[in-house]
Amino acid sequence: MVKLTPGLRAWLTRLATDGPAHRARGNIGHRAMIAGWTDWFVVYRPTGERVLWREHHTQHPEATVADYDEAGDLEAITAAGRAALAEDKR
Repeated sequence: MVKLTPGLRAWLTRLATDGPAHRARGNIGHRAMIAGWTDWFVVYRPTGERVLWREHHTQHPEATVADYDEAGDLEAITAAGRAALAEDKR
């Protein structure tokens, strides 16, 4: 279990309030993604919709990596990340 450090809290808060963003240098974004709190924000080419990669690929296993476009290496918060923030505020 990843501990919600001040750096992780700040990153998740930024993503929750400002939307998808580029990772800063360091390992905060990587640690958040390993915990399942963030995911890559990508474009699903067949429809043009912007989606969270892991979540969309789980719902559409027939999609291949070639069906997604990186959308500028943006990272977005997941439902698990929002839950971690909400639990931290208790």
